[in-house]
Amino acid sequence: MPTNDAILRTADREDVAGLLKVLPQITSRPNNPGGKTLGLEASREIFDQIQRHGNIRILVAEEPASGEILGALTLVIVPNLTYGGRPWAILE
Repeated sequence: MPTNDAILRTADREDVAGLLKVLPQITSRPNNPGGKTLGLEASREIFDQIQRHGNIRILVAEEPASGEILGALTLVIVPNLTYGGRPWAILE
């Protein structure tokens, strides 16, 4: 039976335009500098840099029927020298 549940997946470069639409809407302070985005090409360059980093992932919630991005989060996994070497994470 089909559902209307969003799909959570790792973002790819083709998602950058959709991310630029949704990110200012989901920030807690859209009128402050943190809610501002760059143009598409500059944002794709930053996305590529994030992808090369290795310990950072952007996840998107996608509406299955339309493919529209509904939300996003950034996951950063931080290597750790303490706690037995267990990494920790930052979610934004």
